[in-house]
Amino acid sequence: MTGKAQAAWDSLNPRQQAYLHVLFNHDQAAEEQRAADWASGRTLDDRTPASEWRWIDVVTPGSRLTSVQRALAQRDVRDPGVGSTLAALARAGLIEHEEVPRGRSRAVRAKMTRTGRAAVRASLKAAPGRRTGELADWSWEILVRLWREDGAEVRAGGPAVERALLDRKPPLAAQHTYPWYTITEAGREHYRQNWARYAQLYPHVAAPDPDPGEDPWPAAAQKVLDRLRQSVDAAVADRSAAFYRQTEAEDAAAKARTQGGPGGGEVSGEWERLIVEQAQQVQDLTATHARARAEMAARHYADAETRIGPAIGAYVHGALAAYEVSMENVLFDDAVAEAISQAAAGAGAEWVLPPRPAPCGLHDVDSALGEAWDTAAGVRVRRRPLPKQMTEPPPRRGRYRAMLRADPEPPPLETRLEQAWALARATAGQVNDGALRRSLHPPIRQNP
Repeated sequence: MTGKAQAAWDSLNPRQQAYLHVLFNHDQAAEEQRAADWASGRTLDDRTPASEWRWIDVVTPGSRLTSVQRALAQRDVRDPGVGSTLAALARAGLIEHEEVPRGRSRAVRAKMTRTGRAAVRASLKAAPGRRTGELADWSWEILVRLWREDGAEVRAGGPAVERALLDRKPPLAAQHTYPWYTITEAGREHYRQNWARYAQLYPHVAAPDPDPGEDPWPAAAQKVLDRLRQSVDAAVADRSAAFYRQTEAEDAAAKARTQGGPGGGEVSGEWERLIVEQAQQVQDLTATHARARAEMAARHYADAETRIGPAIGAYVHGALAAYEVSMENVLFDDAVAEAISQAAAGAGAEWVLPPRPAPCGLHDVDSALGEAWDTAAGVRVRRRPLPKQMTEPPPRRGRYRAMLRADPEPPPLETRLEQAWALARATAGQVNDGALRRSLHPPIRQNP
């Protein structure tokens, strides 16, 4: 099946692949939401079949863009031809599509087929879906939490938890006072026997190896990445706070200057003259303090700006080093954290953008990181700008409009820094908790 699925994917042109990939993301998001609702008990009485809730709106009447159109616009796929592209995917058996009445007009919607999902999974080199008897990703996450606590009680609510962990023979968990659970010996054995399979099936779940050896993604490595991100966040937050303090102090100083003296006419008598002089001194002192606060806030603003660039540079270099470690799979334990730290420290204050990351073979990751790096390097140029519905903020009315006018925003960061920061976030989002490493190098240990 994998060979046929890969062949089906390879037979598509880039536009058709983009459409199928976006539809697949929406299909999986709907499936995850359905599972979450079912686990929480919100849809216990909802028996709507998947053949109905899997339909995805592609184009709807009116000026509002659908989430599919927005995702395609981000991929620079917006030229005419929605109908012909969907028809080609339908002829290949990858989707179903139809037009349905919506008011006085009609909407276009599509639904992935099993063949279509298999084709995208082949392009992503993702593991096939779970087999009968295997835990869903959310129930596997709960079992991982129970394993980590090693006998301590864990809070995990929802009737689906009972069906997934308690209704088995033997049960994988024991319930104490609802909703507190502990792992059973059967649960520990299930974890040991099936850890390798689940690690391949759900690489985004950081599940510890039951037979620990060399740790491919130690906690220290994640702490280094988190510290690099926090350094950028702190510098940006300090810059914004200094800007607001400076604006407030400058407004106070300007108000004190325009108010003039406290006197309003002839002053007679020694007592009145003393009151006027004291009021003038207080006003002068207030203006002086406001100017001093504004100058201090300006220095804090400048200091935060000088810290943002090196912090972003260190984050970019560290995140891309983590990406390379995940691809090569030759460093383990403390060596992973050391490689990330050295790359971040080597960026320096006058950092330059690292070389373009080599493709890892996962379509989703290569597409996201390649696009982010090309944008940061200034080599990615859109054929057309994004639709105005995606770039213009929605109109605000009444008190919300007044609030927007009352709160000035700090100047935006340099484009170079914003784009490099976006690249660092995109890279870290793929490698965090070792998810990319588990996707590229799943455990080779097989179940008995």
